[in-house]
Amino acid sequence: MSLTAPWKAPACAMLIAALAGCSGLSPRSTPTSQKAALLPDYHKALVASPDNVLGFFQSWLSAVKPTQQSADGISYAVKGSEADVAAASDRLLAGYEAFCSRNNGKIGKPDGTPGQRCVNASGQVLAHLGVNVTHGSGGHMAGLEFSVETGESVQRALNLQRARYAQVAEVLSGNGPSGGLVLTSGESFDVARFGRLSGPDYYALNTPTQGLVPLTDILSARWGPDGLRLMLRDGSVVTEPGPSLTPAKTLVRVIPGRDQSVEIVAPTFDVPFRFVAVNAKAKHLRQIRLRDTAQILEITVSPKPSRYAAGSLDTRFDKKDQDAFDRAVTADAKKAALKLNRTSDRLDLANTKLRDEIAKMGRTGPCSIAQSESGLKTGDVSVTEYYVCAEYRRESDTLLQNGGEVTPDKTPLVFLGRAARAPWYNFDGVLR
Repeated sequence: MSLTAPWKAPACAMLIAALAGCSGLSPRSTPTSQKAALLPDYHKALVASPDNVLGFFQSWLSAVKPTQQSADGISYAVKGSEADVAAASDRLLAGYEAFCSRNNGKIGKPDGTPGQRCVNASGQVLAHLGVNVTHGSGGHMAGLEFSVETGESVQRALNLQRARYAQVAEVLSGNGPSGGLVLTSGESFDVARFGRLSGPDYYALNTPTQGLVPLTDILSARWGPDGLRLMLRDGSVVTEPGPSLTPAKTLVRVIPGRDQSVEIVAPTFDVPFRFVAVNAKAKHLRQIRLRDTAQILEITVSPKPSRYAAGSLDTRFDKKDQDAFDRAVTADAKKAALKLNRTSDRLDLANTKLRDEIAKMGRTGPCSIAQSESGLKTGDVSVTEYYVCAEYRRESDTLLQNGGEVTPDKTPLVFLGRAARAPWYNFDGVLR
């Protein structure tokens, strides 16, 4: 099942608004004004086209030029005074309800979908009406925009929605695709899973011409100054031109929603783009959280099934890894001290505000979620992030005990951040 084709909303979606929020949309009597109504009477049209919703609207509104028209739907827009628009809204709903009743249907508002659907006793969708009322202000007239869609079109959209949901659920129940990732710096990763250690994420690329293209449908995606280049699994190559087509604008995550629907969300600071990488030297797994997606140059997806099984992936972290990390930090601090010819610094612990900040080091802010190994096992915390926060907590205790003395060997992270004016670790970039 391929989802390479664009994921587009039904034609009526552009004009839909929740009817409950619009004034004057409950059916009532037609206006007594002698001037021509914005919408004519519908009864003759219902006799002429009793069982074809598009034919009914075209016959009814033959004097009104459609704003959009296709084999699946038709849209209109009219303007007038507040009273005229309210009367037209009433007549629109009355006509639509009459058509629905004529075809043994009932009007209902589907969960999560703005507008009104006409559904028969067996649950078959006969038609869908979307309405948007705008009130006049600043010299502008009030407006009524509405669109109607055939039941067949609505049913096709529902079937596509269920197919999308099934594909997303299938990927999330396994390991998902594996592959590789290259950053603009040239650093590359062997990706065991796109997602977390605890389970995969379902990623896709949202493009102007192809719509939503899942990673499962591509072999490679490469971003450049001129746009995005995709190589699909069927061997075709798609070029999406435009400097605005950056990873931040195209890379999205698809998650299951209510009623077999899916939701499309962009990576955020708290839930960034995530993948599990294979450590090149030790061959064990590491969780990577990439908050700055602008660093992505290319994503490749393996055409072969992943060698990793569904479920949680184990990562290895032990005292030796922690010691190696501490030695690397200390070495960096000593190099900086030698270069700066500065071996120590002192913090004024008599300053209550400063002392409080020292006491919170490694325990708040970015480190507030890095307090246990459970976060490491799920992938919510990266190994380096865990080590950095642990080191900051150790240095916090050291500073409070030694009177605030900052040295490259005892408090290397604080020394690098204070004496060298260069924070050793950036929580806003690649959390590995």
